[in-house]
Amino acid sequence: MRLIIKSLSTPIDEGKKKLLREKFLWFEDKLPSGSEMTIGVEEKINKKSNQAHTVYIHLFVPKLKRPIYIKVYSDNFAQAVNTIKNKLERKVVRDKQRGKFKFKLPKIKFSFRQKEEEN
Repeated sequence: MRLIIKSLSTPIDEGKKKLLREKFLWFEDKLPSGSEMTIGVEEKINKKSNQAHTVYIHLFVPKLKRPIYIKVYSDNFAQAVNTIKNKLERKVVRDKQRGKFKFKLPKIKFSFRQKEEEN
């Protein structure tokens, strides 16, 4: 699994990047090897809204028609990360139980079977 962390407004400091990496390492074992997770972090402070942090997740899984997209708003960055991790965890576990992440193994043709068929 590839993990990409992007900042959509201001640069992300190393403490926040470390928190994101720690939280989302759990998914590395649960997802296929070709999957790609993009985490976007946006920091907004408006007079109208108290929601200062927005966290986006795009999860591309091979052999899955649509990517998984989740968006969470929160006042606190750590709270937003915990909420989005819980939502993504439920979604991945549910899809895995439904069999959306099931992959077929390639068929192996042995040479001795072909020789028997020729004789």
